[in-house]
Amino acid sequence: MRTERRGLLPDRADGRRRAHRGGDGAPAEAPVVDDRLFLEDVRFFGRHGITTAEQTIGAWFSVDVEITLDLSAAARTDSLGETIDYGAVARRIVEIGMRGRVNLLERLAGLIADELLRETRAGQVRVRVRKLTPPLEGLTGTPGVELTRRR
Repeated sequence: MRTERRGLLPDRADGRRRAHRGGDGAPAEAPVVDDRLFLEDVRFFGRHGITTAEQTIGAWFSVDVEITLDLSAAARTDSLGETIDYGAVARRIVEIGMRGRVNLLERLAGLIADELLRETRAGQVRVRVRKLTPPLEGLTGTPGVELTRRR
């Protein structure tokens, strides 16, 4: 005698469907979401720094941001309302970077990270700030800092 199966999971004796379990017998958990929206190389000119040259001559800055949030709805619906507008994020980075002067790259990155975390529904924000043209004699590299902030 053949029993009728209505799906991939066998029925329980009481007529209810069995919950899917992982290989170890534990109930299946919701999938882990590890979605990220990112922008790279958002540039602005600023007078951030400690030295007189940094404050008067200024420098070009480059900012990369990585925003961690659930993008499942945006991937499903193709709706901007279900994600974060990266154009608005870029404008916000430039606004923060140009609205005053700070001494340290750490402070600038912290301001950007904290404001993006506050203004979006992100679970985590990672910000990398680089000073592209530091007016510092003898410096041949590109100084930078990376900060991560979580809810």
